[in-house]
Amino acid sequence: NLPEGIRMELIDGVLYDMASPTNIHQMIVTQVSARIGAVLDEVCGDCDLFVAPLDVQLSESYDKDCFVPDLFIVCDKRKYNDKGYIVGAPDMVMEVISPSSRSRDRVLKLNKYMDSGVREYWIVDPKNEKTLVYFFDKSEFPNIYTFDTPIPVGIFEERLAVRIADLL
Repeated sequence: NLPEGIRMELIDGVLYDMASPTNIHQMIVTQVSARIGAVLDEVCGDCDLFVAPLDVQLSESYDKDCFVPDLFIVCDKRKYNDKGYIVGAPDMVMEVISPSSRSRDRVLKLNKYMDSGVREYWIVDPKNEKTLVYFFDKSEFPNIYTFDTPIPVGIFEERLAVRIADLL
């Protein structure tokens, strides 16, 4: 029920303001989506790539959460609804953290994504030039990649890797 154009996320019934992203944030999202999008049909024709802003409600039965991931992949078309947003856990989510979203991305969203069935969660930290990647179906602990290290996209059985330094 928010006015059009207001950027917020809802987590456990609490609204969180989403500040406008920085240029480096947008560059990372744009370039990673271009890299994945360029080969998506080859590695998995059943999956679709989305970038913010598009709402994701992780569970049909729990409407106290509404996320707006920076980038995400959905491989099950039954998660699309007629209202124009996604209902159900994406297969892969990437969040680029900023000072205002650091704890939300690394704690609140991490736990929600893990509990809801997201298979892979990337937390990209431009300030420290590192990316934490959780492959939830393999471990609860993250793999840590520098921007110079290729990051495998695990949901595609590692047929694709993204090296963030190459994209900037």
